[in-house]
This record gives sequence, C-alpha cells and structure tokens, in this order.
Amino acid sequence: MTKPSLLEKSSKPYLQEASITSSVSRRDQFSILSGPDFIGGFVAPGYVVEGIIQRGSLYSLTAKTGHGKTSICVKLVFCFGNGKAFAGHEVEKGNICFLVGENPDDVRARFLVAAEAYGLPVTKSMSFIPHVFSIEEKFENIQAKAKEVGGFIAVIVDTSAAYFQGEEENSNAQLGSHARLLRCLTTLKGRPAVIVPCHPVKNATKDNLLPRGGGAFIAEVDGGLTLWSDDNGKTTQLHWQGKLRGVGFEPLDFELVTKTSDEVKDKKGRLIPSVVAMPISEDKAMEMSREARSD
Repeated sequence: MTKPSLLEKSSKPYLQEASITSSVSRRDQFSILSGPDFIGGFVAPGYVVEGIIQRGSLYSLTAKTGHGKTSICVKLVFCFGNGKAFAGHEVEKGNICFLVGENPDDVRARFLVAAEAYGLPVTKSMSFIPHVFSIEEKFENIQAKAKEVGGFIAVIVDTSAAYFQGEEENSNAQLGSHARLLRCLTTLKGRPAVIVPCHPVKNATKDNLLPRGGGAFIAEVDGGLTLWSDDNGKTTQLHWQGKLRGVGFEPLDFELVTKTSDEVKDKKGRLIPSVVAMPISEDKAMEMSREARSD
C-alpha cells in the first residue's frame, strides 16, 4: 500500500508554503491580474554562485559514484563559508547547512584534508547535521538554527536517496512529494539555495544523467546540475541537463586530486587519502582525459 504524501497529510505551515511555491500546486492560487500588476510582481533573481545557482531555488546534482559529487559539494561549502570564487564565478559569502546523510566520517575526513589543500579554514558559518532524519519532523529545528545564525544562503542535502522517506523510489507520486519536501528547505530564513546530490538512473550516460526515480522529481526542481568524468575520476565536468532556471552556463572542469593530511590518519598512524576538487581549464581537462585514455 502506498504511503500518503507527506505534504498531503501535513498541516504544518512551512510544508504548505513549499507546496504553494511548487509549480504543480500554483493552480490553488487563482487571480486575474492586469498587465501592469502582473509584471509588477517580478522579483529579480539573486545568485549565490554567479550565473549558476540562485537563492531560493532547488537543484539536483546528479553523478555516478566516483564522479565527484561529494568533492564538489565540499568545494562549494568552502567557497560559501570563506567568500571565495567557485571556478571563477563570484560567490556570496554566508552561512551554509550540510545534511550529511551518507558516511559522516568520510565527510569529516574530506573537510580536514580539503582545508589544508585549499588553505582555508572550516568556519563557524558551516553547520553540519550528521544524521539521517525526517526533514518534515526536524524542519523546525533546522529553522531555529537558521534564525540563530541570521539565515542560510545554501543547504546541501547529501543525498536525495538518504533522506527519501517513501517506499518506492520509482513512484512518481512519492518522488514528487519528496521533491516538494526538499523544496520546503528553500523557505528557511535566508531563502537558501538547496543543492541535492542524486544518484543517476541505471546505465546512465553523459547525455542521460537524470536523477534516479520518477519523473515527478525532475519536474519539481529548478535546475538539473550534473557531473561527468571521462577518465575514471581523474577529472570531472560540472554542467546542467534538462532544465535550469536562468540563462545557462558553460561547463566547468575540475581535477579530482588525491590528497592527505597529518590530521587524517588511521589507528596505526597511516595517512588516509581523500579526494579534493581543484578547478582547471578546459584545455587542461582535455589533455588529462587524453592521457588517461592512452594509459
């Protein structure tokens, strides 16, 4: 028996707001406006990553295992927290919340190694929730933290599958409800951008990087960001596929570099390697891919 939609069975106002902002639910708001009144409601978009990620929008970030999802998310957090450009794109400095639903110990190690590799600190502007939990049940706790710090500019949900509360990930109804629940995070104080790493469909290719699950999930997001590696994880390319609110952007290339830190060792004192994303030029990425294919 299919469980009822979380949004359908909830009376919580933030979930109702998320449902209203959904393109599916806008039919519930009926009004007839004059031309001037209609265009007078335009709100200029604000970017937290210039030309790529807009405040108050929901993004999937789809990639196969080993193609850099977590590394890119870690890079974004350091850029947000320290006000540093992301691959040449201006970034708004502010508070971030990272929902660590997959392997918190690995993410801790990644941040320790990345801090040394980037020469940047892990700051108090970075909040982490190292648990899998019901977003519906804990929303008010997250909102309390957002208000305490003055608002979030971005929330990363790692991963969509980890926080899915349904029973069947190929169910359009359940995936649509899941996406609308994720969208409610954009209503937190600060109207953050919400970035959700996703696993792709089975047998995904570079031209078919759709998030695993029903089409209703894709319909609910504002942008489908993707990562693809042509050289077994030596480099990866960030782009978009299917839909993106805005004018679009050219692909961004990163080298996935294996690094170590004296802060990250096992019980026997051996260094534990981790992968860090470093921006590179398109020419450099193509050169590295050619070398990898010839090896």
